[in-house]
Amino acid sequence: MDLIERGNGPALVLIPGLQGRWEYLRPAVDALAQSFRVLTFSLDETVRLKPDTTETLDRYADAVAQAMTQDRERQGL
Repeated sequence: MDLIERGNGPALVLIPGLQGRWEYLRPAVDALAQSFRVLTFSLDETVRLKPDTTETLDRYADAVAQAMTQDRERQGL
């Protein structure tokens, strides 16, 4: 996962919507980064495969957990 990190302060995980790309959220990321350390990422095709199923919701949750784990590892925690 390519984890994007911007700003300083309390961590905030920003999840892309159905479009799946963090770049579409860049204005929000930039604005939130003034007060938070924003962590975001692009969703891959496996997560966006079936947007109306519980399985996909689980994949979203897995992606968030992976982002948080990757951030902790970066910080040496």
